[in-house]
Amino acid sequence: MVKEAHHWAPLILRLALGFFCVRLGIWGYVGEATFKSTIESYTGLQGIPLTLYLILGPYLLFGAGSLLILGLFTRAAALVAIFVFAPLLIAGGAISAIENPMALFPEQRTIFKDLVVLAAFGSLLFSGPGAISIDNTLKALYRSKD
Repeated sequence: MVKEAHHWAPLILRLALGFFCVRLGIWGYVGEATFKSTIESYTGLQGIPLTLYLILGPYLLFGAGSLLILGLFTRAAALVAIFVFAPLLIAGGAISAIENPMALFPEQRTIFKDLVVLAAFGSLLFSGPGAISIDNTLKALYRSKD
């Protein structure tokens, strides 16, 4: 029982992060003005980097989230999500630390939440898809042909 239980943790993590990314991707499409002002104020990005992030960010988030939910190309989807979230973490965390260096509590500095999300994506990157995934089905089909 314990031997098989480790397959369920990545599934729960994968589904939670997948729906989180899909929701953020949809928000990027639908609420483009709000998305832009949030990214701008949070990261301080302007000009070409901001435009590039606003164009690619929602598509990458929606795509990575969809793949995570399905359990298809899980490690690649986690890597894409890390590359989407890392600039936000670095830029936003730096701005947060400069604006309020004495803040100790997570509700005062959003960098803690972002670190947890980034660590969860890193966990999926190394652990793989877990139970009930297309990746595992494809791997089983490939091994049965050998």
